[in-house]
Amino acid sequence: MKVFISTEQLHLLEMADETKPFLPQLLVRHPELAIQGDDDLINDFSSACEDLLNRIGFDESYNPNADGRLLEKLIDDLFE
Repeated sequence: MKVFISTEQLHLLEMADETKPFLPQLLVRHPELAIQGDDDLINDFSSACEDLLNRIGFDESYNPNADGRLLEKLIDDLFE
């Protein structure tokens, strides 16, 4: 599986304790920025992204904020 990510998504993931351990295993920096891995690794990474989304991705009304929208798109892309 190969999923392309934006620089904004990457920056958010690099700053998060939940997802940072996965990045060295998943990042492929050529020809475009992407994450790539087997199904088990992608599933574990997706769970970490969901944990991060639940922690920082919503405003007081439980609507996705800017970070939440970036994370939701990445999670959706992982399961397409």
